Amino acid sequence: MMDPDYKGQDYFANQKLRDHGPEANRRCSDLLFMLIFLGFIGVMGYITYGSYHEGRPKQLLNGVDGGGKVCGVDYPDYPYLLIFI
Repeated sequence: MMDPDYKGQDYFANQKLRDHGPEANRRCSDLLFMLIFLGFIGVMGYITYGSYHEGRPKQLLNGVDGGGKVCGVDYPDYPYLLIFI
């Protein structure tokens, strides 16, 4: 498909861009953000680890009966027990 606005003129790139390419003047400009982001990931990993080991993840997955016992866990004789309140 032809461009209707094209008049046959040539395109001339910037001399600096032609000689050195687009990667000549690049540098790391987001170092502070990267450190903050890595700190955030570390804190989230610490919270996840602590929550899993100090909490009761089975309580979220299996549900709890009226007495606070986890269904299917606190009743070892009934592993598939599910109590609706």
